[in-house]
Amino acid sequence: MLLKQTPTTDLNLFDAHCHYNEGLAKIKNATISGYNYKTNLEAKKAAEKFNKYYSLGFAPQELQRKELYLNLEQEIEKIKKQIEQNISEAKFVAIGEVGLDKHWAKTEEESQRQKIGFEKFIKISQEYNLPLVIHSRDAEEECIEILKNFKIKKALLHCFGGNLKQAQQAVEAGFYISIPPIKSKERKKIIQKIPIEFLMIESDAPYLAKSSIQTINSAKMISEYKAIEIEKVIEQTAANAEKFFAKNF
Repeated sequence: MLLKQTPTTDLNLFDAHCHYNEGLAKIKNATISGYNYKTNLEAKKAAEKFNKYYSLGFAPQELQRKELYLNLEQEIEKIKKQIEQNISEAKFVAIGEVGLDKHWAKTEEESQRQKIGFEKFIKISQEYNLPLVIHSRDAEEECIEILKNFKIKKALLHCFGGNLKQAQQAVEAGFYISIPPIKSKERKKIIQKIPIEFLMIESDAPYLAKSSIQTINSAKMISEYKAIEIEKVIEQTAANAEKFFAKNF
């Protein structure tokens, strides 16, 4: 269930993962993600407009589309050049979103394209020492294993939809879990058991929530399930995001 939007002027909110939305003007910080070449450009433009962070990526449900990207290697190289051109930009802080999505991959070819792309971007992240923002819909365990096999140290599992065991495995590897404003029984378990030092809040606006402002509802959920003050949640999740997205690590 998507929580209803709650208006807020709390400038301390840090939306760890979103796309362009009007709510960006009303929160303290955010990381605006791209998911293909065009939206990477839009993410950078929005970050400049709202003085926020941005990440550049190629989402699995996008790169699997052979009708749009017949030459996958060529498209990945095109986005790699985007990344290289932005390395010196202070607000460019991560590679993502990238990952796997078994919900949308209906054929073996689509799954293979996703895996090829994911591993390519992991290697790019290692080359440039940048953290990863991971899309792992219905593929949480496989994503975690791949990240561990590549010995990745900094990854954010955005809009995490896996189970508690998988969340614990991720945290044991040093990865972060991002909480969207959607309640579920499994998410409640994750919030209760995972230390707040490994949690962030996100909206995934405008595709999941409509606005970055709705990260306040993610914070309220954590506050409720952990029985701690919402101010503490906002402060700690923002600190986690600042630490994760810091360029010097």
